[in-house]
Amino acid sequence: MAEKLNDSTFDAYINENELPVLADFYNDSCIPCKRISPIISKAEVQYSGKINFVKVNCQMCPKLVEKYEITSAPTLVLFVDKKEANRHCGVISADAFDLFIKNSVKGE
Repeated sequence: MAEKLNDSTFDAYINENELPVLADFYNDSCIPCKRISPIISKAEVQYSGKINFVKVNCQMCPKLVEKYEITSAPTLVLFVDKKEANRHCGVISADAFDLFIKNSVKGE
């Protein structure tokens, strides 16, 4: 299960992690966020040990929303080598999500 991060824990987690990190910026009341949740859950199992998955509640983390210029939920931000490598806003299909990962992470 994805770890929930906040304004005070997010940057340290990204900087201390050797694996790529996929951050799911979401809102609790967001229907599109709920629609992609099963896709992300399945990917957590598929990419276990290769990518770390985290969740950031946009309503609870205004500093992160501003810093990473999150304008809508869901927004997926993939960090590779501690830098943003790719981002996707909105609902995404399972196949498109897989391509999103494979096009961003070497060896996938």
